[in-house]
Amino acid sequence: MYFRPDDGKAMYFPWDMDFTFNLSTSSSVVNNGDLTKMLNASPANFRSYYGQLEELCGTVFNSAYMTPWAQHYGQFLPSQNLTQYISYISSRRTFVLSAVNSAVPPVAFAIITPDGGSTAESTAVIKGTGWVNVAEIRLTSTGQPLAITWTAKNAWSVTVPVKPGANTVGLSAYDRSGVLIGSATVAITGTGTSVPASAENLAVSEVMYHPAASSAAEAAAGYADEEQFEFVELVNTSATLTVDLTGAAFTDGIAMPLPPNLLPPGGRIVISRNPEAFAVRYGAGIASPSGFGASTSPALSNGGETLQLKAADGGIIAEFAYSDTAPWPVDADGAGYSLTAIRPGATNAADSASWRTSAAVGGTPGVDDRISLSAWLAASGITDANSDSDGDGLPALIEYAAGYSPSVASPGAPVSVRTVEENGAAFPRISFVQKIGTDDVIMAAEVSSALGVWSATQPDAIKYAGRKNNGDGTETVQYQSATPISPAAPRQFLRFRVTVAP
Repeated sequence: MYFRPDDGKAMYFPWDMDFTFNLSTSSSVVNNGDLTKMLNASPANFRSYYGQLEELCGTVFNSAYMTPWAQHYGQFLPSQNLTQYISYISSRRTFVLSAVNSAVPPVAFAIITPDGGSTAESTAVIKGTGWVNVAEIRLTSTGQPLAITWTAKNAWSVTVPVKPGANTVGLSAYDRSGVLIGSATVAITGTGTSVPASAENLAVSEVMYHPAASSAAEAAAGYADEEQFEFVELVNTSATLTVDLTGAAFTDGIAMPLPPNLLPPGGRIVISRNPEAFAVRYGAGIASPSGFGASTSPALSNGGETLQLKAADGGIIAEFAYSDTAPWPVDADGAGYSLTAIRPGATNAADSASWRTSAAVGGTPGVDDRISLSAWLAASGITDANSDSDGDGLPALIEYAAGYSPSVASPGAPVSVRTVEENGAAFPRISFVQKIGTDDVIMAAEVSSALGVWSATQPDAIKYAGRKNNGDGTETVQYQSATPISPAAPRQFLRFRVTVAP
């Protein structure tokens, strides 16, 4: 027997099957004492074995499937009558299915938890029935598989998310081939004030994947390895709901369940690699007591990797692959700045343009370093973001983005254009020097060949080229034309369009 290393499945070598058709068609399907012990060890083991037998009989171990193969291989073995085994297969299949039905009596997929229940928690346990052909139970609304606990040969329970108020929870059962077996619903009322973590209310807001080198004091405290200061920050993006982190877990990049905390609206939680080391650098009481790795475990990759966060129901909360090369913010790679999400939850985390570096070296774990546009306007006594109170030709919105004073004439527009050489061709590139943290604007670039029609940001017209931290609280946002300067395109016009983020 050979176990494939990629999926752990067993493969029998041909001589292990030489006796197959010598057994009686009515021989027991469980003729080994060790196998019997394994099957009786748990309902999950028992039904998994008989479920596999049922699937084999329905897919490949039957005359309809095997006859064409017997005829095909019979052409190469004319001295052997392979079709003689078809009747054996048919008879054996009938016996095996009878044995399956006897071991696990057929039942329909159904929910037995009655309608009208209530819970103050953000999850509820639902119970039901299902035969051995049920291999997976998914939330009908999202299609996400749920972890199944088989409490008996035909009885299951799953944990589902529950929101405050009325909930109609739909569950769908699928067989091992992914074919729908049946669906059912149950009505539950959520009497609590929290909701389970999901992509609708939780986001990754900051990643410190390559911290600055340890100081002498940190090294003396036993933390000479800067990887001990890694952290990931999550934020509740809801303005009104408390988020329950119970059951949510990092499953890629980091492997750990989240602590069962309740995050208030706008609340943040910091998950550090080493909570003790984190406290030395940032202070106590900021990071969760739970860390995602001991000093000997793999650290977050300095070269980039995929981070995946899953909800209790198996749904994806966040999944993205960061990188240490442009257009991802390269200054997050060892310069001491963290990778910080721009409007987390409202932008695509998989898009490099959705990230910047932190304003401060060391990042801002547990704190939002965003500069609020509404607060900035109010502090400046401005009611119209498009007004130009200092008469310098720049509207207040641009001055907010650039970090200029709205009451003092600005030194000039924060925009510049140059060409960059790539593969022997010259491409126009436009840059905007933006105040780090002015995330309440959307920066987009456009290109035109004749000032008449402008093409917005898209790979075949103009593309995002990244952000460069200038070390003075600003960053240079860059976009580059996809068309090189050439006789066919002797001139190009580029511009920034700055709008208020919704």
